[in-house]
Amino acid sequence: RGFGSNDRGTLQIDVVAAPADGTLVVDVSYDGREVKQPALRVAIFPDGVLTYDPKRMLSAQARNLLPLLSRGMLADRDVSPGSSWTTPLAKPAKGMTTYRVTHLDDKRATIQIAADLTVAGPGGYDEHDDGTTTYDTGVLCPLAYDVRQRVRRQLSAERLESTDAHVTATLVSDSFAKKT
Repeated sequence: RGFGSNDRGTLQIDVVAAPADGTLVVDVSYDGREVKQPALRVAIFPDGVLTYDPKRMLSAQARNLLPLLSRGMLADRDVSPGSSWTTPLAKPAKGMTTYRVTHLDDKRATIQIAADLTVAGPGGYDEHDDGTTTYDTGVLCPLAYDVRQRVRRQLSAERLESTDAHVTATLVSDSFAKKT
């Protein structure tokens, strides 16, 4: 059995606050052909963990991209080509995300991303992600994002569900960018 989706839209992220504790508070909305998410306030912790009103759903588009805006993403990290680091995933997931800088051109770093995670229990799953981001190290912002994800769920002893996704994003505008 197969299912296809090809949503395309605009993810709007407005920075509301950047407190001294290293979090970033944003209002995020998504307006796509298939999915629409009204504005939702999200706190992005320095380690990439997201918190928001649990009664509301955060779009997959936002869940993928917002951790890259964490103020700890590149804090005190070597971004020379070949450098790498790992970060643990937020509970209830178990696993790690590995980042490796493959190229640096002035303040634009190309960073390879790989993640393996497991969520146990009812509704649990295994996920593997491979992708890249072009990242502006000067303003700590992803310029482009391209990731492939494979999620596997064991629905019963006889049924395994596998979902493949390809998520791409390109920064269209930035109100903090220098005006030329």
